[in-house]
Parts: sequence; C-alpha cells; structure tokens
Amino acid sequence: MLKDMITQFVIACDGKEDYARKLQVIGILHDTNRIQVIIMDYPKGYIFRIKHKKVYEVSERFNKSELLAYVLKEILCAKVIIRRTLNIVKIKDDVDVKNFLDEQDEHCTPPRAITMPKTLITPEKK
Repeated sequence: MLKDMITQFVIACDGKEDYARKLQVIGILHDTNRIQVIIMDYPKGYIFRIKHKKVYEVSERFNKSELLAYVLKEILCAKVIIRRTLNIVKIKDDVDVKNFLDEQDEHCTPPRAITMPKTLITPEKK
C-alpha cells in the first residue's frame, strides 16, 4: 500500500526526479497497546527504501508516562513528514520551488523524468 501511495505522489509531481527524491509516505502499524511507524521513500530515484522505526508499547496504567511520550513523539514526527510531502506536491508549480528544494547549481543538467509503472487493479470475480 505504501508503494501505491508514493507512486500516486510521483505521478502528481509529473515524475520529476528532484521532487520524487524528497517524497516520503508513512505507515503506522498498531495493536492494542503497541505502535510502530514505517517510512517509505525514493531516495535515489530507482529503488524504494523502507525504514522501520522502533516498536513502542504503552502500559495499561499511566504510571510509566515516558512510554506514552515516546509514542506521541513518533506520531508528531510522522505528522512532520506528512506535511513536508504535501508541501512538495502542492508547490510543484510554484516559482520558488528552487529555494524550497535547495538546488545546488542552476547550470546542472535538467533532472530526468521518472516513469512509474501503474499499479495493478485486482480483477473482479464474476
């Protein structure tokens, strides 16, 4: 599902490599009292990378509030990543994109376009 999400973001950015390399999507695995954040990105433009964050478990009682603080920290970090990705997709047509992406040199060769294969649709049974 994360690959489908990042593919849609790359398509929304018209397949421009400098945008695609900055995109990240978040997945959250949660159970009764455990949570884990998963981050998928496209750092080099040719392979996806998945980073698994630490699994945090919150006790049933609030006597160990530091564990809850770690969970909240993970959720806030995920929110920052989501906002960055949405800003990249939103500003792709702005004039100030070069300032936002901190491009090194204006005389570089233009970035290549990334072509993402479309995701397969599950066939319906008769």
